[in-house]
Amino acid sequence: MRYKLFLIFCFTLFIIPSNTSAESEGPNWYVNTSGSVNNNGSQSSPFSTLQSAIDAASDGHSYVTMGDPIGLDVGDDDFTIKVIFKVDINALERGKAHQLVSKRANSYGNGFELLVGNDGMLQASLYDNSSETPFFATSDLGEGTEVADGNWHIAHATFDRDGLGIIYLDGVSGPGVELAQQGNIDSDYAFTVGIHSSLQSDRAFNGYIKQVGIWHYAFSELQVQESQENTIPYTDWGLLGGWNFDEGSGSILNDQTGNSRNGTINGATWSDDVPVSAFQPQTKADLQT
Repeated sequence: MRYKLFLIFCFTLFIIPSNTSAESEGPNWYVNTSGSVNNNGSQSSPFSTLQSAIDAASDGHSYVTMGDPIGLDVGDDDFTIKVIFKVDINALERGKAHQLVSKRANSYGNGFELLVGNDGMLQASLYDNSSETPFFATSDLGEGTEVADGNWHIAHATFDRDGLGIIYLDGVSGPGVELAQQGNIDSDYAFTVGIHSSLQSDRAFNGYIKQVGIWHYAFSELQVQESQENTIPYTDWGLLGGWNFDEGSGSILNDQTGNSRNGTINGATWSDDVPVSAFQPQTKADLQT
């Protein structure tokens, strides 16, 4: 029996094991916030989720940090970020950013990020020391509510450094935006999941995250489709860092590159809130309703 894991940013951690074969059946186990193990008697899910969300009533927060290994810098190369996630719609509010992935300063400064903002828009940004280029999943102006539906989503943000920045949400491309930051954007900021690189609790993500990957090339639309629900293969070509969240216990997320760019879990919890069906590509009209 093999455990699979998601990262949830509600700041609680649960564990669900998955069966190693389609014929085997077993109970659905998880760890609740009291630390006890429960068995609800149902068939085990093919996934489990790591939940790590901000607790507004406390000063603490949950996140994953990979530190600042040189291998997670992108220089002046193209790159792609992939995240599978579900945001807590009750935590959305105008003016608040829920960071999915961050490697950047508080203000301008070399780096990049992928986040959920305002009323449920999905945004990626590229930075240098004096400017930012944001781009969005469904709206040129960033006024979308495309992920404010309580559902799981797969996001690919592609950064073609001498071309366009594009977000693919559940396989559907958003509007392309010309990227202005052409030079080397390496920095000494931490690569973080579920919170801003500066570990500011007011920029923490509330919800669930299942998978994170970053590659040193911009995916084509075909590569996005092929990547949709797949786990990140070990030593995948072009992979700078990949985390499938399938450890099932402990405080380390293992990097799929083989280069030990592992993530350290802080305050997160495992959950049995998992996707139960395949993600189907949607139309842009579907995403905007």
